[in-house]
Amino acid sequence: AFGTAVGDTLYLKTTKGAPRGRVVAVDPASPGREGWRDVVPEHDTAVIEGVGFGEGALAVQYLQDASNRIEVFGLDGVSRGELKLPGLGSTDIQAFEDRSEAYLTFTSFNFPPSIYRVDLDAPGAAPDGDSRAGRQDRRMLQTEWREESLVLAQTLKSHAEERGISAVQFAVAWVLNNALVTAAIAGPRTEEQWLEYLGALDYDLDATDEALVDDLVSPGHPSTPGYNDPAYPIEGRRTRSAR
Repeated sequence: AFGTAVGDTLYLKTTKGAPRGRVVAVDPASPGREGWRDVVPEHDTAVIEGVGFGEGALAVQYLQDASNRIEVFGLDGVSRGELKLPGLGSTDIQAFEDRSEAYLTFTSFNFPPSIYRVDLDAPGAAPDGDSRAGRQDRRMLQTEWREESLVLAQTLKSHAEERGISAVQFAVAWVLNNALVTAAIAGPRTEEQWLEYLGALDYDLDATDEALVDDLVSPGHPSTPGYNDPAYPIEGRRTRSAR
């Protein structure tokens, strides 16, 4: 079994008493099986392969007839509907407990591996392709797209918001805080994006910010430990705030 805690309730995906899998709610103060409550009961024909935990939602990945489908449920077990997929194929879902936004990976024998941003609050909507990953940017998918990167990005986003800035502004400020960098080359597509970039100039990155990044990602490496892109060799980092 595996799962996550939401408030005072533990949600578990388990095959105990359900060979095809089910999701149960457990009171940590009384964890005995006799107190388990079915949130997503065992399906008659489909097997639960995985569960993504979003904000107030469960994204349940089923295997049925040799292909995947993903159904979204509220924490009360009420179905919100299925995520709209490009067709029949294999899927994976990366969800985050503090937001409804999630990332869907899809592939099939006649469809290349593709990543989409989806909204668990609106599972019937078409996947959002308005991003480098959604547009299947080849370099992004080959060198930058990793599940662990998404998890770290959400941590940095939360930290940035606590500091009163956006994740984009934090990223730009972090780049500019490297004494080896003389300027950041920005490529906004809209005026709104450009103004957001400029907001980074009003933020002074401090030692706490630097320490957080170093704790999340080993210095000298990207978010996947041991991987370095040979096209961009590491030159080092000397922070301006440390001088």
